[in-house]
Amino acid sequence: MLRLVALALLVLPGIATAQSIPGNTLSTLGNRESGMAQLEEAVTAARAALAELNRGREPLRWAAAQYNLGNALYTLGEREGGTARLEEAVTAYRAALQERTRERMPRAWAISQQGLDTTLALLAKRRQ
Repeated sequence: MLRLVALALLVLPGIATAQSIPGNTLSTLGNRESGMAQLEEAVTAARAALAELNRGREPLRWAAAQYNLGNALYTLGEREGGTARLEEAVTAYRAALQERTRERMPRAWAISQQGLDTTLALLAKRRQ
């Protein structure tokens, strides 16, 4: 149910801001529990949002969805212990940074860059 509400907030124009997307809500809930169900739902919701968003028309919402996907994948990867989810998170963060540039959105750029940096650091540690 929560996923449907969050997805509705995303796809209904004018109701959700670029920051209020389903992946973010579910990822936050997933961070509060030790299991992975909410995080898996966050990944699914963010991917569904990305399927609905048109980067050309809504680049900042698209970038926010990529960022939230990266967050959920990072947390899953951190808990799982492998590298696959972390590599997916790197891809999502890099996609978000294509629109969240330092010039265009300095705060969002810094936050997205931090997510990427943290993920790359953990990946490097896991690959040793």
